[in-house]
Amino acid sequence: MNSMAVGVDIAKQVFQVHYVDRETGEIVNKAIKRAKFLEHFANRAACLIGMEACGGAHHWARQLTQMGHEVRLMPAEFVKCYVAWNLRRNRRVLSRVRRERFPELLRQHRETRRL
Repeated sequence: MNSMAVGVDIAKQVFQVHYVDRETGEIVNKAIKRAKFLEHFANRAACLIGMEACGGAHHWARQLTQMGHEVRLMPAEFVKCYVAWNLRRNRRVLSRVRRERFPELLRQHRETRRL
């Protein structure tokens, strides 16, 4: 896959977004407010987004999938093993980008429908 991998840590008000810019090679680590989150991804080319599976992650995954992005949700136990020594947000986000190297541990978001 040639799309850029993006790690996202969602929270109540501020989401942390981490990726490596393909053109410059710069490591980008941004804090984005909830209100601007979808706007940030609406202006980007389709990319692969990794998130920890939690209560709000499915909502955001549906929204991002509708924009043409591929979203993969990771079980918390696979994310936490990378950051057990330090729960700082930046390291959690960085670990999500690294997890893209092990796709067998990732679960792709599947749309669910209510009956």
